[in-house]
Amino acid sequence: MDDSKSLSLEKKYNELEKINYLLMKELRELKIKSIDKPKIEKTNNIQKSSKENTIIFVSFSEFNKTKKLLLSTLIKNSFYKIVVGVDSKFSETTKTLKLFSNSIEIVNLDNNKLIKKFGNKIDNFNGRWADNPAKLGAYDWFNDQDKFVYMWYIEDDVYAKNWDLFFEKYENFDEDLIYRHDNTLPFWYFNNWKVGNKKHAITHGHLYVHRINKHFAKLLNHVLNNSNTTSHHELFIPFVRYKFDCSSRDLDSIDRKYCYCNVDANYSAYNLEFINKNDSNLFHPVKNLDL
Repeated sequence: MDDSKSLSLEKKYNELEKINYLLMKELRELKIKSIDKPKIEKTNNIQKSSKENTIIFVSFSEFNKTKKLLLSTLIKNSFYKIVVGVDSKFSETTKTLKLFSNSIEIVNLDNNKLIKKFGNKIDNFNGRWADNPAKLGAYDWFNDQDKFVYMWYIEDDVYAKNWDLFFEKYENFDEDLIYRHDNTLPFWYFNNWKVGNKKHAITHGHLYVHRINKHFAKLLNHVLNNSNTTSHHELFIPFVRYKFDCSSRDLDSIDRKYCYCNVDANYSAYNLEFINKNDSNLFHPVKNLDL
């Protein structure tokens, strides 16, 4: 291919990219305008995150060597109370965790109970593993807790060199939702995978590390109880945020640098060698911490 033809194709590609961006932006704005937005006032007083009102929730199914190291780091370098949710199908993990640490609270997560409460529509919400109660179980548990105002949810393949430094960045913020989001929708949305309603797809939420407050948890519970369908949690959580005009904040650029969704084929899991060579604090996904 000669240079002139190559430049011509590149120009057409860039023009189409611009058109696609503008169309997706317009579609996103139309979806936001079309959402029925009931007015629900906040029930909790705005307050700063503290060790008394903030909880960390991390979910496990299997509990291997790497996950033990991840949890150990979290226990060692965090001033918040830690709750570990365990899928009820993995009773051995519960036994191991009880021996592993006496400083954590263990909560049993049962997907069948969640189906009984919300219906089979949660299959979409749960994502890749339809019977995995990790995130929805955490949200449901938090919604029933009176003591706590904020909950950090952390997936079991997230690693931070110093969790205290991470949490301190955000403790003065009172937004309903702190997370990472992209305006580019995931590829699986266009295949209609785990999409109950196209209107749910406004932005793509990266939820491997995120914080919600009690107000957001109650709104999510309300929508789940009053909707006929759901979509993958990476679409549905941002949908709830827009439906109720919830306040939100993105994770900062440093904390986003080496964090990506597991389904993104362009990125592989980070290993200990890579983590040690880089100045960043937060990494996802991390599947193996062996040298």
